[in-house]
Amino acid sequence: MSKIRLGILGAGTIAQINLDILINIKAVKVTKIYSRTIKKAKLLQKKYSINEVSETLEKFIAKDLDGVLILVSAEEIFKMTMKLLPYKIPLFIEKPISLNFRDYEKLLKANKKHQTLNMIGLNRRFYSVFHSTLELIKKKKDKILAVNIEGHERSWLLRKKVNKKIHKRWLFANSIHTIDLLNFFCGDLLTSHSFSQKNKEMIPDYFNGIFKFKNGITATYSSYWNSPGSWKVSIFTKNYNINFNPLEKGEIIDKKFKKENILPSKYDVKYKPGFYKQLLTFIDLIKYKKLKWPALSIETSYETYKNLKFLEK
Repeated sequence: MSKIRLGILGAGTIAQINLDILINIKAVKVTKIYSRTIKKAKLLQKKYSINEVSETLEKFIAKDLDGVLILVSAEEIFKMTMKLLPYKIPLFIEKPISLNFRDYEKLLKANKKHQTLNMIGLNRRFYSVFHSTLELIKKKKDKILAVNIEGHERSWLLRKKVNKKIHKRWLFANSIHTIDLLNFFCGDLLTSHSFSQKNKEMIPDYFNGIFKFKNGITATYSSYWNSPGSWKVSIFTKNYNINFNPLEKGEIIDKKFKKENILPSKYDVKYKPGFYKQLLTFIDLIKYKKLKWPALSIETSYETYKNLKFLEK
């Protein structure tokens, strides 16, 4: 069987992280790369033995490709996705696919028209420690009762690292990772209440949400952008308290207060966590024309984007 031909849009850090993995997957070959910064694209071409650097987007898309990874800057992802959807080439779209709910609705409309296979890059959904935990709960015939998620952001540091537009839209640009875990762990939403306020920013920077899901699970979400803190997930079942702090490391506590670490897979140790399994899932999308859980598409990420809009109000 011939190798799956992939094209890379973008030549930044996220492109390199994905290329480090793709060169070790025998089923694929990265044949083309395009970036507005041709110099960076040529450096990656040489490092990863990519066949071609395209000088324009039109040349990039003109030849046969089985799939495209959109790995451009956060400001450009929405525009690039809108340009590529009509070509009906399977797309892997790094988050954020949009920086507001209005643009997300435009993507929904375009995707409905073109029916292009696509997958969003939300790598936390593929953390091996999360999946080991869910498998343990199932094996023990246990049940998740409640989930607490803390998605604190270090706004005072971000102001020095990102431009004003991205900083203003940081809830969509980055907090999407922790907000999306509500649906990942808890399923379909039934009802919710939220509170947000402006503390030190001109935009809401303190968020609290209470959620109830159709399966009976309740959850809380909190994010304080100007207080020292980190991302954290706590899961409460009938028999266990399971904590991830940071998200890449897990600890399970039973009713005898015995503690046990939840260890990541070898791929989550070797590569940026979640990325290896995420890319395998995209490759399967190309091969079998069907998106497997836990991956999300433009269409199936509706609940996550609705929660983003809900918290921002």
